[in-house]
Amino acid sequence: MASRARRSTMLRAPRWVLPPRACKNKGLSKPSPPVCHFLRLPPEIRCMIYRCLFEPEDSRTLTPKQVYPGIELESTRTPLPTEILRSNRQIYSEASSLMYSELIVVLTPGDIVCLRSNLEDTSAPNRGVWRHNPLAGTGVLGPHNGRIYNTPEMDGKMEPHVFSRFKHISLELEFNCNPEDLAGCPQLSIDPDLKIASEDCVKFQDFLRQTNIFRDLAEIICNSPRVTCLEILLEVSVDPADDINLTYPYTADDNLPDVYFMTVHTRAVEIFIESGIMDPLRSLSNVDLTCIWVVQPWTGNDQKLQPKYDAMLRELEED
Repeated sequence: MASRARRSTMLRAPRWVLPPRACKNKGLSKPSPPVCHFLRLPPEIRCMIYRCLFEPEDSRTLTPKQVYPGIELESTRTPLPTEILRSNRQIYSEASSLMYSELIVVLTPGDIVCLRSNLEDTSAPNRGVWRHNPLAGTGVLGPHNGRIYNTPEMDGKMEPHVFSRFKHISLELEFNCNPEDLAGCPQLSIDPDLKIASEDCVKFQDFLRQTNIFRDLAEIICNSPRVTCLEILLEVSVDPADDINLTYPYTADDNLPDVYFMTVHTRAVEIFIESGIMDPLRSLSNVDLTCIWVVQPWTGNDQKLQPKYDAMLRELEED
């Protein structure tokens, strides 16, 4: 009996054991997930690569060239390589964090003027910038972490909730106050002694106060949880008007000397600062640092201001 029991045990059918990675369906093995060698690099090296791709020191403007869902940026040098953001969640988290915190996004007056139905302002509106109006907020959270807006779509790509993530904003304010380009823009009359008519200064200041640019800029910035740096580059140019009844030291090509243009440009900047149209910036409590620079038209050099006006700008920065 004992030998028969041993014999039956020996003839028992073998039990097949599936390998650890075997699939329950038909015994097929699952394919191994692809290995991302990039993520094997140290985080410091990956961060250096992101910086080489995004070039944070290079500012980007809101123009319809480089497109990523909700993002539309262009550089004067190379397009923004947003393809890397589509790699996987970890790379998106790392790369987008650096992009939002270090990349400089540049606004122009036209990017703000286009947000109102009344387009009569000191600058022409830009087209193809915003997908939704940031003056109406950043929408509400929808399914799959999306955003729902209750405002009509515009003709651009930049979403307000995406713009609100950028920490470094630059506003390039180039006011070319020419009656031929801006209806109703007054000229500043200058006499041969480099004196500007006071009534023209009053008219010019009233004209500047019509703009909503700084009020709307403050509303857009308020959408951001925090802005580490807000830069404002101010350039104001006005063509001087000469009186035909006076004698001027015209140049050989029948133009006024450069000193007349520089005098009018400087006075135009002073009127701009005195007008108080930048006061809405004082209400921003989510901006860590505000920097305001005034540059000369055409040259881009720093504009030298009288101590009075320089102090007004510094006070505005500190508020």
